[in-house]
Amino acid sequence: MKTQWWNFGQAVNYVQANYPCENGVAANELLADKVVDGSLTVRYGEGGLVIQPDEWVRNGHIDLKVEGAGISHMDVEYKRASIEKLCQKPPSPGNGGRPLKDWEKFLIEVIGIANGIDGLPDKQADLERTMLEWAQSNMDDPPLETAVRDMVSKIYRRTRLK
Repeated sequence: MKTQWWNFGQAVNYVQANYPCENGVAANELLADKVVDGSLTVRYGEGGLVIQPDEWVRNGHIDLKVEGAGISHMDVEYKRASIEKLCQKPPSPGNGGRPLKDWEKFLIEVIGIANGIDGLPDKQADLERTMLEWAQSNMDDPPLETAVRDMVSKIYRRTRLK
C-alpha cells in the first residue's frame, strides 16, 4: 500500500476536526509541537526527504525552520498515518470501557461492606446482587451484570487466598 501524505492545509483541517483544538491556530501550534518532538513524520521536496525532529529549529511560538533550508512546518507534507495516530482517542481504562473513576467508586463500596460489622457476604451471589443494585443507584455508567460478576469473582478469589 502506498504511503499517503497530506499538505499542511489537509493536516490542519484533520487535526482541527478530530483533536480537541478550538481553532486553526491551536491546530497549527499542535502540529508544530508534534513535528519538533518527533510524533509526526514529515517530508520535503520532490525527493520526499524525511526531516528528523532534531533537524528543526524553533524560531517562535509556532514557527519552525530546518537549519540552512528555510523550511517551515507549513511547507512540508505530513504522513497521513502519523496525523491519524495523533488524533486517535486513547482507549478507555477499566472493564468494558467503563470509566476508571466508576470502578474506583465500586471498589470503595465493596471495601466499605468488607470492613462493616458483617463483612463480605458468605455467598458471592449476594454481593453481586448488592453491588448491582448499588451500581444502578450510584454510578453514572453502571456496569453490566457480567462485569459485576467478574469483578466480584476476582474479589472472592483474592479473599480466599489467605
